[in-house]
Amino acid sequence: MKILIVDDSKAIRLRLSLVIQKITRHEIIQAPTGEEALSLLTSEKPPEIALVDWQLSDLSAVELCATCERHYASAGFGQLRPYLITMAAQDSADDVLTGLNAGADDYLIKPADDTLLMARLRVAERNVLLQTGLRQHIQNMERTLRRYEILRSVISADTPDKGAATRDTKALEKNPRFSTRIASLSAIAFLHRTITRAFGKLNSGTVHCEESPTHSLMPQQRSVPDYVAWAGTVLDDRDTWLDLIVEMSHAAARRLHQRLSTAGKVDSEEIRDAIAVMIQIVHREFEAQLREDQVESSMHLEPVVFAMDSATKPQARGQRLHRCRVSIGDNIRLSATLCEIHSRVIDRSAEDICNYEVVAAPFRSPDRSVILQPGTVMNSKHIESLRQLEGAGDQPLMIKVIIPSAVGLLGLATG
Repeated sequence: MKILIVDDSKAIRLRLSLVIQKITRHEIIQAPTGEEALSLLTSEKPPEIALVDWQLSDLSAVELCATCERHYASAGFGQLRPYLITMAAQDSADDVLTGLNAGADDYLIKPADDTLLMARLRVAERNVLLQTGLRQHIQNMERTLRRYEILRSVISADTPDKGAATRDTKALEKNPRFSTRIASLSAIAFLHRTITRAFGKLNSGTVHCEESPTHSLMPQQRSVPDYVAWAGTVLDDRDTWLDLIVEMSHAAARRLHQRLSTAGKVDSEEIRDAIAVMIQIVHREFEAQLREDQVESSMHLEPVVFAMDSATKPQARGQRLHRCRVSIGDNIRLSATLCEIHSRVIDRSAEDICNYEVVAAPFRSPDRSVILQPGTVMNSKHIESLRQLEGAGDQPLMIKVIIPSAVGLLGLATG
């Protein structure tokens, strides 16, 4: 965070700088005149906080604050206005009111007590952090809305052929069934129903789904990474780990990008965002389908989107793979794979536990300083805290954890 000190007295600027740098690590900028301060305050990357003397040699703090206020009012929401603190030699209620009405956020009486100065700066910091967080949150919401707009423009707007989807599902029910409690549908039919419903919410075209060879998670020859989304689920009896993987090839994504770029709509980064939203919607619908089929899952691990090529592709040994190729309208080609593997739930001591293992049962340390809920993904911070507790006690701390599948480990490490 940058703090601007505006005062025509070099001695005062130096004193304030020393006081602030003694306690904080903020970058200090100095300006001896109002014009120089205005240039900094209205620049592309302005300081977040400014301490402004009430009467400068070329203009007053009231004029400076009013000019800043007009500048940022015309700039709109795109830029965060600096937090302005005026400094006056006299405690005049009229001066304080005039400054606040002009656009100042706070005031100090010179010479300011060091403790009071730092207290006012902490208030300014909280305000800046709050405004920055709010601005980022709004920008994220706007970006998310933009993603959905892109996705709707990508997917065909034709009305889905519900009859065709039903016929396809009935044909697919002849395929091998899950080894888990999902007994009402075959694995491929379950995937088809999930995808059909997910894109039905987006006014997609007809969804065509067919079984695909399941010897690998993706074709072996890949010169560039695919777009991949992963989500993990552990069923209630804790004997099955499910990995849901949705893949779109780089070539398909590139064709999609070229189609939209020709129309002058979006850039490549927005295309990637749209694909991320698309495959995350499928994951959300997958969770809903499990609940609808009354399959109680003990935990859902949040979807992760990443790039995966033949060099980073994990070997799915010991897993049952159910894979289908999916065509959605004329524009979308992707594949969906559901992997099943017997999950290993074991007791780990704090010394033996590893990163990315998933907590299987509630854990609370004897002093209640560490509480872990099912679904918590272990990281170095958790492990360090547990090992410190174990070292201070007489007995090892035992935590029930689930060992992720190879695919799940890659997804957790990426997320």
